Amino acid sequence: MRISIIGGGVFGLAAAWRLSVRGHQVIVHEAGEIPSEKAASRGVSKALRAGYGAHSGLYAPAVRRARSLWRELEAATGRTVYHETGCLQLSTRYAPGTFEHDGYQVLRGLGWPVELLEPDEVGRRYPAFCIEGLETGVLDRWAGWVDPMEALPALADAATGLGAEIRTYARVEDPDELSGDRVLVCAGAWLGRVVADVGLEVKATRQHEGLFHPQILGDLASLPAWSLDMGTEGWYGFPPTRDGVVKVARHLPDLEDDPDGGRDAVPQQAGLLGGFVARWLPGLIGAVDVGRSCFYTMSPDGGFLFDAVPGRERVLVAGCGGGHAFKFGPVLGDWATDLVEGKDLPRSFRISGRARDRVV
Repeated sequence: MRISIIGGGVFGLAAAWRLSVRGHQVIVHEAGEIPSEKAASRGVSKALRAGYGAHSGLYAPAVRRARSLWRELEAATGRTVYHETGCLQLSTRYAPGTFEHDGYQVLRGLGWPVELLEPDEVGRRYPAFCIEGLETGVLDRWAGWVDPMEALPALADAATGLGAEIRTYARVEDPDELSGDRVLVCAGAWLGRVVADVGLEVKATRQHEGLFHPQILGDLASLPAWSLDMGTEGWYGFPPTRDGVVKVARHLPDLEDDPDGGRDAVPQQAGLLGGFVARWLPGLIGAVDVGRSCFYTMSPDGGFLFDAVPGRERVLVAGCGGGHAFKFGPVLGDWATDLVEGKDLPRSFRISGRARDRVV
């Protein structure tokens, strides 16, 4: 089939690669450059983790597949995309029903290499964290982080190497103006504008990403990817980049805003993040936060959206990353390709299959 894709973020480029692998003809229309300056896909680091609390049974197999495909992409393009540092999910309350507890139980049942760490062991292995007030840590050894500034060009290279065409600075306002057997809308935070009648409420929310530049890394150099009370407070962060930047952020989408606006920091969010750093990561005290805003694209429950637009047979949508999509990368492309080919997808990805509780 001939497929036109709107959007050159992780959804669009992953779809272009995987559609091309299966022999489809693909043209990607991206409104800016790759990586686009305003896209949520842009950044310094994106977590790859299997711990999704009670939802881990749905997402962990896809994470396993993504981990393999990221390595395949590296081999095909010569780029270093995935850094397997492990992911440590810290908790101040570990009990049945909490995100960390339920995720650990599901992953252990799946044979995942997860390990429970007592606070003292957390402090011994990862001395950058203050352990006072911690109850436990869940270490996922098959986890780490993906470099989006390498991953996005790698996905583009892999797609074009198989014959896909990628057009930059090619904004599309109306899917119906494009040719092709199917038009796949992967417009990120602009999804609700490109397809206003998608069939559910889609919000764009502004999030602050703290980017700290400590003069001395010290214990910070040994950080894994990590989170703290992800299910309730949403704090998370990463090891230093090769430039010595330490990213800390909060996964609590709450500020709806215009994605065409600037990417300046949100002072209130930055202030809360500074307080968190002072409490839990003393090595960052005094470091300058030169962070910026990014945008989440939120479905009502925070889950992904892969479906046809009601009443428009030719127009399909793939998006609503909700701040947790990038890790899946190539698997997003497989799901989008399954959608194009009319294959089954998880009901929770459909417009009519929205869950009642939030996915983190």
